Amino acid sequence: MMDLATLAEQVRDAIPLTRHLDFQLETFDGQSLTLTAPLAPNHNDKGTFFAGSQSALLTLAGWSLTTLLARQAG
Repeated sequence: MMDLATLAEQVRDAIPLTRHLDFQLETFDGQSLTLTAPLAPNHNDKGTFFAGSQSALLTLAGWSLTTLLARQAG
C-alpha cells in the first residue's frame, strides 16, 4: 500500500492549490484517515479558519480516504 507522504505529494503535484493548505495526511488505520492543516496559511481576516480551506480540506480528506480504501481493496 502507498504510504501517506507519497499520496500527499501526488495530490500536491496534481492539484497545485493544495500546496497552499499545508495539509498533512497523518494516520490511516485501514478504516479512517486523519488529515491536519495549520491555521496560519488557512485563516481569514477574523483569525479563524477560512471556510474555503475547510471545504477544500474536507473534500481532500474524503478523496484521500476513498483512494486509500480502494487501494487497500485491490
